[in-house]
Amino acid sequence: MKSFRNYILESLVIEGGNAVEAEPIPAVIAPKVYDEIEKKVHSISKFKDIDMAALGSIGKKADDQTNGDIDVAVRVDTKDELNEIVDTCFGDCEINYNTMKTITSFGYPYNIDGYKGIAQVDFMIVKKMDWAKAYYHSPNLKTGESKYKGAIRTAALSCVISCLPVPDVKDEYFEDGTTVKRHWKHTFNTEGVFIQLIDYCGKNGKPVKNGKKLKEFEKLVTNDPTNLVRFIFGDNGTLDDINSIESIWKAIHDPKKFNWGDDVLAAIEKKILEDPGMDGKLNKEDFPCKFYKG
Repeated sequence: MKSFRNYILESLVIEGGNAVEAEPIPAVIAPKVYDEIEKKVHSISKFKDIDMAALGSIGKKADDQTNGDIDVAVRVDTKDELNEIVDTCFGDCEINYNTMKTITSFGYPYNIDGYKGIAQVDFMIVKKMDWAKAYYHSPNLKTGESKYKGAIRTAALSCVISCLPVPDVKDEYFEDGTTVKRHWKHTFNTEGVFIQLIDYCGKNGKPVKNGKKLKEFEKLVTNDPTNLVRFIFGDNGTLDDINSIESIWKAIHDPKKFNWGDDVLAAIEKKILEDPGMDGKLNKEDFPCKFYKG
């Protein structure tokens, strides 16, 4: 079971970490830095129709705050295509081609409105732009939509989805009848919501703590944001319900929207608020519970 601490650490890796020499970007100009980058790409005739978008909290933080980097979704199919764009448009910058298998990073020098510096920019391959925007979405912290950043919102959404039972299947157990041998679950990741089968049987036939995914049983549920909302909340759900951790919490406690049953709601409350990685992350008073008593 992945803790919030591991999830957030993993999210930081996905977003590029410190891949090149750069400094935090003043939030007040971060959207303008992105605009320069997008215009530079689209000014090359070969790339004028490339679909790209800034992800996360760009333009959603208070002016006196900073962004650690600029994450850019780029709709291409291969790393070679991504690197061609970076080489052509930003070849005079420091480039790290090995940030991750789907990410190339570069240090972009800017001089805007009296601010000068080098911004780390992470170009990321995405298969579906609308899904990438939904997955990496951040509430608008500038206008007070949430007290918590986008990584917390995404982690909470992952917790909700992982607790939703997979219909028409049954878990398998070891001979003691209580230790899970194979477990069906939903998972939420950068490519969609999937059904997965996790195998907890080790090579010696004994249970192991960390199961392995059986890829041959993996099945896509949805990679459409509207269908994601419908999957969780039915026809009464809206995209606003997954805008922030606060809106997610409110929606799962709305009986007109969340119809997965009290046992599932109890599991979600416990998973979000009892996870050891939550220490110092949330003010639990912000999240009134129906079941959780911790």
